[in-house]
Amino acid sequence: MGITTEADQLFHILYDGTVVDERRFSVLGGDAEAIAARLGESFTDGQSLDEVLNTARSALTGPDRILAATELEVAVLSRRNGRRCFKRLTDEAVASSFTD
Repeated sequence: MGITTEADQLFHILYDGTVVDERRFSVLGGDAEAIAARLGESFTDGQSLDEVLNTARSALTGPDRILAATELEVAVLSRRNGRRCFKRLTDEAVASSFTD
């Protein structure tokens, strides 16, 4: 997390130690390649948090199912959260963002 948006850096460290410099988003675990491909098709810069959560949920599930907020662990990066650079979202906050 940089002091400014321009100074932000996002890295994905694979299990074998390979470091990948990510630009817009990173997908970790599971079927990461398929999820990243689906996310790349619908993610756009400047989306609201609600839009991002819906886009991410669709990318995670694919066409076969829908995830409930209680099935997800969601956090957002934050420059204003002290020593922690992220803030966890409650199930209620996540659920209120979904448009299904």
